[in-house]
Amino acid sequence: MSMQEYRSAPGISPSDLKYGVDFLETFGRTAGSPARLKAKLLGMFPQRKETTSLRLGTFYHDLVLEHDRLEILTEKSLAELTASRMKRKVASKLASYPQKFLYNFQEAKEFKAKHEREATPEEQEALKMLRAERETEASELTDKSPEMIAYRQSKSAEGTFICNPNNPLHKQAYRMYQSLTQDRSNAHVWESLQNAKGKDRVEVSIFCTREIKIGEAKLTVQLKGRPDLIPAGDTFKDFKTCVSAGAEEFSKASARMGYWLQTAQYMSMLNLLADRVSEEERDYYGLGKKSKISYLIQETTPPFEAAEMFATSSQIQAGEHFAKIALSNFLSCYALDDWRMNHDTEMRDTLYPADLCHFIENYATIQHQNANQ
Repeated sequence: MSMQEYRSAPGISPSDLKYGVDFLETFGRTAGSPARLKAKLLGMFPQRKETTSLRLGTFYHDLVLEHDRLEILTEKSLAELTASRMKRKVASKLASYPQKFLYNFQEAKEFKAKHEREATPEEQEALKMLRAERETEASELTDKSPEMIAYRQSKSAEGTFICNPNNPLHKQAYRMYQSLTQDRSNAHVWESLQNAKGKDRVEVSIFCTREIKIGEAKLTVQLKGRPDLIPAGDTFKDFKTCVSAGAEEFSKASARMGYWLQTAQYMSMLNLLADRVSEEERDYYGLGKKSKISYLIQETTPPFEAAEMFATSSQIQAGEHFAKIALSNFLSCYALDDWRMNHDTEMRDTLYPADLCHFIENYATIQHQNANQ
């Protein structure tokens, strides 16, 4: 199943679920709610802005997880694409010139100065061609050029994706890939990634249903996910690029981006599926019971250090807990058709962290009680 088909398929994904978790505001994100999750599922939120960091992460995931489909764009192919683009641009320029020949452009002036006469009709056509080539020669082939887009699409149809060595982002991704696969210090991460080699264990779309108890009733919700890979064993593994592979820095990024919620849901879905499929399917897809989560991470800047980080049991429990609450709240609102949000009525002091405010309030109460005694 392609990514486009997966996104259009019905179901709540781990990424969608972040819109229903109000706890994320603790990490500087917008607080979620059932109404926000409903709006996300209805497509009311604009598509996420495609930043350079996001493009790098997406391309590098494909490069690492599906490197057997990689094709490096050769100089010959680049030259052919460039020539094709130049031909199209020149034709477009020629079509834009006025029917009547004008004598005030560079090539016409040079011709008259050299030959001391005006150009014949045949020579005028040649001069216009020279002018069109000069005006388009500074225009370079880019990934957004129609020729490059068509080439990528044709290769994609063949099951191949292109790495363009002239593209700075692709060049950076390939340097990261070389470091991951060749540096001895990163060998343990690369070896761990190779644990899922079959095509059916990489970028797999998974779907399952989950029953949530609402009061006395049980409601069923459709879930979906697309984990990076499904390795054998009891550990679910997720591949991430990061600014820093240091434990403290990545832990902060994981909390802020909601990785703890996302990966806990992936693991929960895989465990649900493991209980519902045959033993043969469990063995083939690596659906043994997962109880641990590890992040295989790599920095996006030199020396492109890679590391493996394990989620704590409390992070896994928190991910499962808040996901269940978000789903329960969403289904309750759906059942009642009431999407009003229950906000706190008291403002918070934004000058201090919430836990410090709580300490100050308690300390003030203690001081007040002592003064009365």
